[in-house]
Amino acid sequence: MVGYWSYQPKDMGSTPTGSTRVPKTMFEKISNWYRFYKKQILFILIIFLVSSTSFALGYLANREFNHAPIVIEKCSGAASSTTL
Repeated sequence: MVGYWSYQPKDMGSTPTGSTRVPKTMFEKISNWYRFYKKQILFILIIFLVSSTSFALGYLANREFNHAPIVIEKCSGAASSTTL
């Protein structure tokens, strides 16, 4: 059974003897792999670019609005000495 993610190279045509041609060089193997997974590769690249862009824009926006931190000081003793 061939699953969705399993790689099966496409038929490269027949040789004069009738046997199927098997890719021999690394370039042919990579080329066949790319042709087989072209849609998935482009989909992953688009998701990566969108997420990287949104992270970069969020990072730049945060740098622009970076203000001094809010400091909370303890109250003086006079305010806490009230009795009921």
